[in-house]
Amino acid sequence: EKLLQLQRDIDELDERINDTDYALSHNRCGYVYVVSNDDMKDGQYKIGITRRTVEERMKELGSGASHSFPMNVHGYVYCDDCFQVEAALHKHFANQRVNQVNVKKEWFQTTLEDITQAFKTVCDIDIELTDCSNEMYLYSKDKVDI
Repeated sequence: EKLLQLQRDIDELDERINDTDYALSHNRCGYVYVVSNDDMKDGQYKIGITRRTVEERMKELGSGASHSFPMNVHGYVYCDDCFQVEAALHKHFANQRVNQVNVKKEWFQTTLEDITQAFKTVCDIDIELTDCSNEMYLYSKDKVDI
């Protein structure tokens, strides 16, 4: 009976080790997203990551006073290592960084086509990006004739 109890204890520990290994190996999973904001100049895109849902991250980005309009989500992709993918893309677009002084600002002057191509060539990831504008911006533009 002691031997059976020891075996159960070993099996339980093995299961806990496997669960921990899985959690540790997947803590880099998340989404890499491409967004813009109608407050920014045309051709400026943010390439960022979130380990939560993209919707939650967009609410967070839109909750401050930094932008007058919600973010335009052009696309996103789930990655096993979102940190590595984001770093590779930021390195690729380093010369096109909008804020060259503060590298924590993840805005780049580029095109959706170039971003799509970079995902493929730099990271071997297919991503579909769509051009879009926020409905609130379009309504405001129509009313104020910006």
